[in-house]
Amino acid sequence: ICYQLLSTVINCYQLLSTVINSSSPGNITTRHYSTAASCEHLDPPRPSTTEMMLFKYLEEGDVEGVRRVLAQEHTLITARNSYGNTPLLSAVLRGQTAVVEELVRQGADLEETDSSLGNTALNLAAQRGRSDLVSLLLASGARTDTRDTQGFSPLLSAAESGHSEVCSLLLDAGSDLEERMTGLLFRP
Repeated sequence: ICYQLLSTVINCYQLLSTVINSSSPGNITTRHYSTAASCEHLDPPRPSTTEMMLFKYLEEGDVEGVRRVLAQEHTLITARNSYGNTPLLSAVLRGQTAVVEELVRQGADLEETDSSLGNTALNLAAQRGRSDLVSLLLASGARTDTRDTQGFSPLLSAAESGHSEVCSLLLDAGSDLEERMTGLLFRP
């Protein structure tokens, strides 16, 4: 993604240089606008006020605020913040059990992954040793066999972090005790 963005910036710079060095001053304005239009995608879309309110309520752990926003615009349940996290992933990262419960009740996708490492909500909860969230997500149907981009399942994440209670919950839910642990050699 970074390489693509850098490549686009370089292309826009080259287009802009061509416009500036153009020998025909009458074409600069026209070309400048077309160059600017081709670079518009560099600015990320700005979140709506409602979306900003949702993530503000998530930060504060305000279940009622989250409920009000989703009642107004339910499609925001799949929105992503500037870190690439959905409301469910954000709530799990903050350890907000009541908010997670509300988002699950409202139909949040349990298998949606973050934009950086491909973690599901269950994987994030397991990494952090949050047995309350792990129990809630498992009871709601979260899969135990998912893996992040480094090959870590929720069980491997919990084991690596020393969260034995979470490991027990995951094993009771059907996680594979015999799964390979090759990812441990490459995790930072």
